Amino acid sequence: MKLPPKYIALGLIALILAIVLIPRLFLTEEDRIAKMLDRVEKALKSKNTEKVLQYISADYSDNYHRDLEAFKKNLKRLFDNSGPLHIEKKGLEIKIDQNSATATAFFIAKVSTGFGNNQFDLVEEFYNSNRFLVHLDKSSGRWKITQVENLPYTYD
Repeated sequence: MKLPPKYIALGLIALILAIVLIPRLFLTEEDRIAKMLDRVEKALKSKNTEKVLQYISADYSDNYHRDLEAFKKNLKRLFDNSGPLHIEKKGLEIKIDQNSATATAFFIAKVSTGFGNNQFDLVEEFYNSNRFLVHLDKSSGRWKITQVENLPYTYD
């Protein structure tokens, strides 16, 4: 018995959806946060302000008392006045408080820019730090960055 083409097409579509959707069902919250931080990093590298802002909470603040509007201005200024951004992130540690739908992510990062041999580390230059503690809240099923803290510099 030969199946009609429409049943074969429906079967293939169902198989493709299963391959795409099933792994997402088994992601941990830590995996979701790590993927979100990777997307933020990619948006920063491509200097896409709107994409970066998709992951930032309207309640954003940092340890320099900047709110979301100040963050937007600084981000735009950075993108307008720098060469290509190179970001190296390592040592990611994520901790989730299941009771309050909040999380923190700690990592060490080097963010450099410039052209050719004329590179400099933006984070070290402006903040004298290379360690970050990012606070996140989960709202409507999505993790958003609510605060970024620069921690004291460490040498590797």
